[in-house]
Amino acid sequence: MPLIKLTLPEPEKNTVEIQQKVSKVVAAVTGKPESAVMVTTDKADFLMNREKVTGAFVEIRGIGKIEPETNAEISRQISAILVDDLGIIPECIYLNFMDFARSNWGNAKGTY
Repeated sequence: MPLIKLTLPEPEKNTVEIQQKVSKVVAAVTGKPESAVMVTTDKADFLMNREKVTGAFVEIRGIGKIEPETNAEISRQISAILVDDLGIIPECIYLNFMDFARSNWGNAKGTY
């Protein structure tokens, strides 16, 4: 049930490998089972300071374990993956964290 939405400049480049690494990080840091982690990837162009840049935007959504300590660690580890594997400049990586109430997160069986 953590959902990680990766918005990248070239999602076709090593997509599955990046998704697998990100999934492993979020599962390990939050203590959630990796079988419950979902990762999606979208493509976007990025502009900062009115200039086109190679950037990334990452949304991490979940129920619980979205807290300052885990958020900081997830930020560090996911950013390192994006820098090392895709060559994205660290200053051009933004991450958002969203914690949902169980009643606001559902699947085919209902809500949590």
